[in-house]
Amino acid sequence: MLTIEPNSFNFTSGTRLKTRIVNVGDIPLGGNNPIRLQSMTNTPTLDIRKTTEQAIKIFEAGGDYVRITAASLKEAEALAEIKKSLKKQGYSFPLIADVHFNPEIAEIAAKIVEKVRINPGNYYNLKASLSNPSSEKEIILKKILPLVTICKKYGTAIRIGANHGSLSQRILQLHGNTAKGMVVSAMEFLRIFSELDFHNIVVAMKASDPRMTVYATQLLVQTMQNEGMSYPLHLGVTEAGEGEDGRIKSAIGIGSLLKNGIGDTVRVSLTEDPENEIPVARQIVDYCSLQNKKKTNSKILQGHNWFHYEKRESDCIASIGGNNPVSVFNINDTSDSLTEFIISKKENKILEKANKKSYQIISLKKLLEKKSFYQKPAFIEASANNIEKINIKKINKLKGTILILNCKQATKSENILKIFDKLKNNNCKIPVVLNFEYQKHLIPIEIRSACDFGHLLINGFGDGICISEKNNPAVNFTNLCYAILQASKTRITKTEFISCPTCGRTQFNIKKVLQEIKQATGHLKGLKIAVMGCVVNGPGEMADAHYGYVGAGENKIHLYKGKQIIKKNIPEKAALKELISLIKSYGDWVEKT
Repeated sequence: MLTIEPNSFNFTSGTRLKTRIVNVGDIPLGGNNPIRLQSMTNTPTLDIRKTTEQAIKIFEAGGDYVRITAASLKEAEALAEIKKSLKKQGYSFPLIADVHFNPEIAEIAAKIVEKVRINPGNYYNLKASLSNPSSEKEIILKKILPLVTICKKYGTAIRIGANHGSLSQRILQLHGNTAKGMVVSAMEFLRIFSELDFHNIVVAMKASDPRMTVYATQLLVQTMQNEGMSYPLHLGVTEAGEGEDGRIKSAIGIGSLLKNGIGDTVRVSLTEDPENEIPVARQIVDYCSLQNKKKTNSKILQGHNWFHYEKRESDCIASIGGNNPVSVFNINDTSDSLTEFIISKKENKILEKANKKSYQIISLKKLLEKKSFYQKPAFIEASANNIEKINIKKINKLKGTILILNCKQATKSENILKIFDKLKNNNCKIPVVLNFEYQKHLIPIEIRSACDFGHLLINGFGDGICISEKNNPAVNFTNLCYAILQASKTRITKTEFISCPTCGRTQFNIKKVLQEIKQATGHLKGLKIAVMGCVVNGPGEMADAHYGYVGAGENKIHLYKGKQIIKKNIPEKAALKELISLIKSYGDWVEKT
């Protein structure tokens, strides 16, 4: 029985989690090895030339490993030809076979490639009795034993990939489609592998929701540690999408875990050419690795729930905090119609656009030292980089105030967490606005701010956010704030699109179709629409999408309402029109204004 004990693992230590080393060909991961990067080809696996060419592009972009789908026995056998083709051209980087449904495919692939990815949900007996789970364990053991025997002989690693949305019926009935269900599923396999004395294992907890990815991975870490296990972790947000939204989702999920010292290999899943994923993964890893330069072991936020969303309790002051959504601020830009609060540096005031009110900004130091008079409500500002000067007990006595935390070194997220820890320990419910001021950097502001804010927002910290960067007029910082709030599920203000990165199983132009669907439905605020390449991952990993557009064969599409198929085998040319018709039939359509 898996029990959840908040904070038995120190998620704020500022040090990287020590995991066991797993050999994947000649490039080991885990332990003190660098965080490895990988991507997945999206060419038909049986097209040896195209798959070889794309694998080389991924490697030359900086990938350490290349994953290839093996959906059939023929595709598993084709991996040998791809390997031979790569060797002829002077490449020997490790290959990973992505296997679904058929254990026999994994057994063939394990003799050829350096690592095999399996999904626990594919090994379960769907008809197994809830009253007799031991019978299912025997079935799993029987199915998995041949693969383990082969992997031991050939030195092949296995990744256990427990994905949100593809759990077995028994797990779903017992635990629901939850982080706990994902962890229970993976742990059952880890215990079986341990009994078989097989430890060349990597584990992944993936979801299209960054929050779920983070909660499940952190719960897995705690559970493994409680059982004396230290397997390396593969990080990724599935079906993140494309463009800025896909990068922000990935940075929030992966960056939050890296900041907590978790992660040994990373895959960013974008609905783009696979070689585009590697530079984004590199940026996230490089940025978040800055967190661990100065190692500390302070244990803060005792009892905080790292496995479920709980917003920090705060007072409601001037429509900020309390039950209000996280507010969006910007600096000095009065022309942006979407901004709710403007920080006027010149006037030293906060302007609230909706109510046309202005509020004082007072230096915390000045207020505490001189006990200046202030008109309530007021904003008091302090530097997050000088936390020792922030006297929470005195702040707690300042009624009718909102705290602006100015942070010029946002990478030092531990400082922010220490402030929230102080607020918690002093039962101080002052609303907090996070104002992060960035300097120009080679890593895009979208990646950096998503890593920094995502880490705080998914843990319930922050009543308002503001992003700025010197000399960068090209970025709309208000839109960036809303995009981060949307991706972290903190505040929904637009349509959400879930789209897979494609692989060799996809038989339509998903990048083109995604753009067409976005154009047609992007105005449907709050609606979730999934665009998935195939029926292997599609129906399960659409997660909680309201509507699904799923590839069902060459130029054929299935349409879903939730997880239920409504229309089958629609010609691709007619599918968008049919999707709009489906949305209208359920009363979820509104005309563009």
